[in-house]
Amino acid sequence: MKIYKENKILIAIVVVLTLIFFILLGILLFIPRPNSYGPQVASIIPIEQKITGATLTPVVKYIKKIPPPTPTEAELFHYVEIVDSCGPFYDGTCVNMRSGPGLNYSVVARLRNGTVLKVGEAIENNDQYWYRVILDEWIRYPERVTSDWYVSANYTQSFFNEGTKDLIKKSTGTTNKYILIDLSEQTLYAYEGSDIYMKEPISAGLDESPTPIGTFTIFRKTPSRYMQGPLEIPSLTTETSTDTEALTSTSTAMSISTSTENTVSPNVKSWDLPGVPWNLYFTVTGSIIHGAYWHNFFGGPASNGCVNMRPEKAKILYYWADLGTQVIIQD
Repeated sequence: MKIYKENKILIAIVVVLTLIFFILLGILLFIPRPNSYGPQVASIIPIEQKITGATLTPVVKYIKKIPPPTPTEAELFHYVEIVDSCGPFYDGTCVNMRSGPGLNYSVVARLRNGTVLKVGEAIENNDQYWYRVILDEWIRYPERVTSDWYVSANYTQSFFNEGTKDLIKKSTGTTNKYILIDLSEQTLYAYEGSDIYMKEPISAGLDESPTPIGTFTIFRKTPSRYMQGPLEIPSLTTETSTDTEALTSTSTAMSISTSTENTVSPNVKSWDLPGVPWNLYFTVTGSIIHGAYWHNFFGGPASNGCVNMRPEKAKILYYWADLGTQVIIQD
């Protein structure tokens, strides 16, 4: 009986020691070991290796994926502003927009100073670079765009921008900036707190197309917008320019951006305006604060309901105004 009890004790000791051995072995196997694969993979164990010549090259099968790096800046898009061209009423020498990258392509439109266009790749032709215009926005009358659009890089100023930005619904972002538009004065005031940042004459809507009165919020910004309305203009001729990209205003070639708004007195019965610059949307029905390169009637009503500004002033306001900025319009 005594021997039987001693055997039971011995067996129990052996079982306990065996369990302790396996526990310690498991702990040793799962302890992370230092490695030479850099800080990004410190928690990743390479489980295969291969020999290439005399070099030991790790072949890593990941236990878990390395998280992608956090983007440091937003994606930027390429835009150009038309420079060294004609004025609002095609006064002077206008830059041609063409259907292809060269002077032998037909004229699609005449572009005035202040026009802003989103562009893609540049194409070299006869030692001159041409930008392809990108139209990736919703277009009211797509049938008016019957070819590609190209503009000579010689008459542009490039810049990069985040492109169209929208206010996120229920955004918690706040700003102490606001814009006050006085329709009786045809003047825009921009405030930061109690400090005035800008005071500029504007052109608001005509009586038949008034600018809405009330309090609104800037919910979208975009550097360029192709604005279209009803259109009644003569057909384009086949005339092209062979010796220079610029075409004088006395030419018979017509621009698709010709509109009765461009005549001596303001009228908005028809319009077709590529590259309207520096757009701040404040109503979903299309009321926008933007630059106007096609007239100089600032200080009096002249628009189809939008708030027109000189392009160079609209640019300043565009970069100053945040999404969510309040717009107050009073009569």
